[in-house]
Amino acid sequence: MWIDYVTTRSFFNLLSNAAKFTPRGGIVEFLFESIPPKDDKVGIRFRVRDNGIGMSPEFLPHLYDPFSQEPRWETRSREPVWDYPS
Repeated sequence: MWIDYVTTRSFFNLLSNAAKFTPRGGIVEFLFESIPPKDDKVGIRFRVRDNGIGMSPEFLPHLYDPFSQEPRWETRSREPVWDYPS
């Protein structure tokens, strides 16, 4: 299976943001499932699901804008979900 750079970055960004904006003890899930092939290509659906702070309905039209981030004061002091060894 081959996945292009943009798709790979998208997965990484989704998982990274889910971890960054989910409080300690929260849930981040990475799910995938087989779906019917299309145009002789393998069908796989990937999903990232979490119980983090989410986005406001007003920001949703900007979901796929490059480098967009919703300005929210609650995110500035959020602790990371995982501790990385130093």
